[in-house]
Amino acid sequence: MPLYEIFNADGSLKVDLASRIPRVLGVITIGAAGSLSDPGFATGVLFYTLNPAPGSYTLNGYPNVSLSGTTLSWGAPTASLLLTYGVY
Repeated sequence: MPLYEIFNADGSLKVDLASRIPRVLGVITIGAAGSLSDPGFATGVLFYTLNPAPGSYTLNGYPNVSLSGTTLSWGAPTASLLLTYGVY
């Protein structure tokens, strides 16, 4: 039995509580290897994106990113990057 559903004007299902809706937990600029902890990681499955930071136009050398518990870790990038992270 559905708990909550949202439908488009044509009657097609748009969202229900069984869907996974992404939630951004943060955005940081990374220029070296590092890590951060966020209790929000315990509430879903990790997603992240890596994009060149403003003023940086390098599109190669992206670091590995991993999650262990509620700690997100990344390797050293070759240029400054924006790391957007969250859960769905």
